[in-house]
Amino acid sequence: MASMRMQPKAVFWLLGRKGTFQFRYRSGTYDENLLERVINKLVEEAIAAAFACDQVQYHVDFISQSAHQDVREHLSRKKVPYIPVSSPPVLSPVEDNNTSGSVPFTFCEEKRRITREHRQECVVIFEDIFGDVPVMEADLVIINFFALEGWSLAELFNVRCVIAAP
Repeated sequence: MASMRMQPKAVFWLLGRKGTFQFRYRSGTYDENLLERVINKLVEEAIAAAFACDQVQYHVDFISQSAHQDVREHLSRKKVPYIPVSSPPVLSPVEDNNTSGSVPFTFCEEKRRITREHRQECVVIFEDIFGDVPVMEADLVIINFFALEGWSLAELFNVRCVIAAP
């Protein structure tokens, strides 16, 4: 029989932003949305940290691509675990994403492989967070507008989901 937990969980699921945190270089100039991307990243991190400080009854987790580990230190000071997801924030057909040294895949094959592995990793992360214990009524998942996979996982685990848009 599964044990009961006493503290509700709030999971900040900040994946799926096609390049939001990925700084792109186009035609010799920086992407015109660079400042907006940096601000969004900081706002999302700040929302999770502020929530953890204000809602001390919650255990808060912050999930984002492993490429964004620069937020880890600030979040850890607020006692918010950063959980990295290994898939890239964006996959470009013009970049060489084959790091394994094996026979290169076509872009579509590579995209399918990364998508399949990403989905498996995300389900495992949710299982690690929510485990076999019954979900508490106060549990919630907070996603950005582009992280709709977080919505699907919240439904799968029967957890309330909220969209936060900085």
